[in-house]
Amino acid sequence: MEGQEKIFRIIDFILTLNSNHGFKKETLLESLSISDSTFRRYIDNLKTCGFAVKKEPGNYYRIDPDCSLLNTITSAVLFSDKQKQILSNTIEYADADTDEKRELVDKISNLCYSDPVIYSFIKYDELTIIKKLREAIDDRKVVILKGYESASSSTIKDRVVEPFKFFNGFRSVWCYDVDNGDSRVFKISRITDIKPTDKEWSNKGKHNAKKSDLFGMTGDSFIPVELILSQRAKSLLEEEFYSAGRYIKPIENNKYLFSGKVTSFNGVGRFIRGLHKEIDIISPVELIEFVDK
Repeated sequence: MEGQEKIFRIIDFILTLNSNHGFKKETLLESLSISDSTFRRYIDNLKTCGFAVKKEPGNYYRIDPDCSLLNTITSAVLFSDKQKQILSNTIEYADADTDEKRELVDKISNLCYSDPVIYSFIKYDELTIIKKLREAIDDRKVVILKGYESASSSTIKDRVVEPFKFFNGFRSVWCYDVDNGDSRVFKISRITDIKPTDKEWSNKGKHNAKKSDLFGMTGDSFIPVELILSQRAKSLLEEEFYSAGRYIKPIENNKYLFSGKVTSFNGVGRFIRGLHKEIDIISPVELIEFVDK
């Protein structure tokens, strides 16, 4: 799985650079979880392969939209109707007239069964929100998350925040919640819109991006966890959580060992409770006690 993850990361890197506005190097390092040396190697390799990577004023990087190699790849990749609708929604954010949009959508048809690629394209459905958040982070400005849907409190309301760090491939953003007085994760997909303000950050010293785990939980430290999964539990885990495969290996008789780290028992415990007959907890003992409760 390690080699596969590298491929996914490179694909994510290319798709991220294929944007209208570009991204700062620091933002790319954090969101894609790569080092500065890896970033330089990726840029050099892309240029060697024929990608026209541009560094624009303000230290923003992007692939030139007129890059012939990029256009060739884009033309060659085929998508299903559902995927085409995703791209159509994305194109609605672009500054192009109706004919140009229609022509672009019509160029992409049928199907490309590559989940990592599709997943990366889906996140661009929130391109406008990501762009506004990126600008707020760069300018250190307060924004209002309009109509944020909170799963924990089952509420939909505006949130006044200081956004300071993207993570999980631009699918989430760390913000300081001004009203609640703490740093927390907000999912991009749950944000209806972003309302910029002229207010500058006033709580930078309280910006605290905690560690996050596979199950979407955050905390100050990691706890090692080992589980024995049935074939069904293994498949459901991989389907529900994008990068779960790297923590799973086969053992015997259609059983699989999950060996990973979590920041809290809430996420993994919820998954185990839903499949309690399909999963055996090896360690830690505290997780067994948590699930029993």
